[in-house]
Amino acid sequence: METCWYWSGPSGQGKKAASLRLYTATELVRFLDRAGLGFRSAHRGCSPEPFRAEGPDLGGRLGLLAERAA
Repeated sequence: METCWYWSGPSGQGKKAASLRLYTATELVRFLDRAGLGFRSAHRGCSPEPFRAEGPDLGGRLGLLAERAA
């Protein structure tokens, strides 16, 4: 995602650009696997509530629980 901020005020004006890489849940689980961690569950942010890829959760924070393989 490419973003750009513009500002103007009594002290002057400016522009700041940034590039953000966003990952899908599938990509994040793949990263866990490559790191030797097993995916356990997905949650609404840091809450114990399960994440659902629908409704208001769709654009919310995603918390992943993983464990190291024995």
